[in-house]
Amino acid sequence: MKFLLRTILIAVLAFIGLRFFDWWIIVVIALAVGAIMSEKRPRRLFGKKKAPAYAFLSGFLAIALVWGGMSWWLDSQNASLLSQKIFELLSGGASAAVSPAWAMIGLTACTGGLLGGFSSMTGNLLGEAIKN
Repeated sequence: MKFLLRTILIAVLAFIGLRFFDWWIIVVIALAVGAIMSEKRPRRLFGKKKAPAYAFLSGFLAIALVWGGMSWWLDSQNASLLSQKIFELLSGGASAAVSPAWAMIGLTACTGGLLGGFSSMTGNLLGEAIKN
């Protein structure tokens, strides 16, 4: 339940934040949500503390959905002209197995997802360090 709440909270705040700020606001939002919603876990004397994979996954899903959705919306508004030009520029004119528009939307969603996932995981680890 906490995973779903964290994912929805990051997605909604990122969507609102992207309306008023630059792209980097997603890092700040995911870091803050990760730090606030972190849980205090007992420290172990021997053994490694496992990295919180759920924090990474919630940040990745939230930002990938937001950036993928927003890039799809903007791409549909201009009939995929910009994404086709950018794809030709990045691929050197090679043909693709999928449409260039979907390739660029997927690349944008993965890039944003990695930013959101790593910042959410960093926020979670920071929150655990502060709470311990």
